[in-house]
Amino acid sequence: MEERGDTEKLLDLIREKGILSGEFTLSAGGKAFTFFDLKMVILWPEGAYLIGKRMFELIVDEGVKVVGGYGLGGCLIVTALVTFSSLKGNPISGFEVVEKEKLRRDDPQRSENTQYVVKGHLPPGDKVAIVDDVISTGRATFIAIEVVESKGCKVAAIRTILDRQLGGSEELRRRGYDFKALLKADTSGNIYIN
Repeated sequence: MEERGDTEKLLDLIREKGILSGEFTLSAGGKAFTFFDLKMVILWPEGAYLIGKRMFELIVDEGVKVVGGYGLGGCLIVTALVTFSSLKGNPISGFEVVEKEKLRRDDPQRSENTQYVVKGHLPPGDKVAIVDDVISTGRATFIAIEVVESKGCKVAAIRTILDRQLGGSEELRRRGYDFKALLKADTSGNIYIN
C-alpha cells in the first residue's frame, strides 16, 4: 500500500519548507538548534495531500473509526487525513483536543469540569488513532491519550510524521501503545525515512 516515493517527496518538502536553524525552545520545554515547522508543510497543497495519504495508509488497517490530536499540528493532520479518507471511499471522522480556556466564552463546553475538551466526533467506545506532526517528549500526545481514554475510547494507534527521538516514542512504546512515525530525526537535525 505504501508508495516509498510519497514518503521521499514528503521528506523533500520538509527539507525545503519545514526546517529552521537557530536556538529554539520546544513546546515540551527543551532546547534545540533545529526546529521542524511541519505546519508549513501541511499548509502546502502537495504537503497536505501527501500527509493525508501517508497517515491514512498508516491507520487504515487498524480498524480505526475516528482520528484526532491535540493542538494545531494534530488538527491539521486530522483535516488532511479525513479528507483523504473520504476521497478513498473509507471515511474516518475527526476530532481535536482543546484546552477549555481557549474556547469562546459562549461555548457550552466551557462549563465541563475538565481542563481539556473534545471538539468534533468522538463516540464513546470507538477505536481511535491519535496523530501529531512532531513527537519530542510526547507531551501533547499523552494529553490526547488521557482525554480519549477518559471518554471510554480505545487508542488503537499513534502516528506522527516526525519522531525527534527525544524520549516520547520510547515512552509510548513502553506503555504498550502502537506507535509509528514516517520519519525520524537525529540530534543534529538530520531527517531519515523510518
